[in-house]
Amino acid sequence: MKALIVISGENISDEKMSYLADGDALASIQRIAPNSFLFDLTKSAHVLAALQGYVDKITNTYHIFYFKDEVDVFKLPAKR
Repeated sequence: MKALIVISGENISDEKMSYLADGDALASIQRIAPNSFLFDLTKSAHVLAALQGYVDKITNTYHIFYFKDEVDVFKLPAKR
């Protein structure tokens, strides 16, 4: 299962994500945008929970979308 979190009004730095996640879990998290991440919940559900706690402390709102099946992410322009 996958979860996409979209945080309103706050960009999350790579340093903050590294702080919240351990090394193995970080590999299962995909940054979609500066304020959005896609989590593989089988490997990083605890990081999603930690991120929710962090966002709650800074009083921003967020939305989480859950996906039962694989998620295809299309990004344009593609990295070169």
